[in-house]
Amino acid sequence: MADLFETGATFLASQLKEHGSQTVTYTRGAESVEVQATVGRKDVLVETTAGALERHEQWDFLIAGADVVLADNLTLPERGDRIKLPRATHTDVFEVMPLAGEDHWRWSDSFEQQLRIHTKFVGTE
Repeated sequence: MADLFETGATFLASQLKEHGSQTVTYTRGAESVEVQATVGRKDVLVETTAGALERHEQWDFLIAGADVVLADNLTLPERGDRIKLPRATHTDVFEVMPLAGEDHWRWSDSFEQQLRIHTKFVGTE
């Protein structure tokens, strides 16, 4: 008998991908793949070693783990990977990196279907 929660998580992930995502390009070095991603942004306060608070903008990309295939291999995010988000007149570029005391990625669900990848905006193309 299938786990009802896993079935529900699979359904919700498919709906998010179909109705709440856009095409981005996930890149590592010369390898890249187009994937569907749900994009989110939040402001976080980070305390510096001097005790001052700095505001940082963190961009998260929710991507199905099974979709990130580079050089014919299923791939987990690494620091320094890039995600390119097309806009009307340019492409925004984000770098995978840990921000605000978190690692650079984590599973977004208990069943390891959705990656939540933390990034920082680094420029445009």
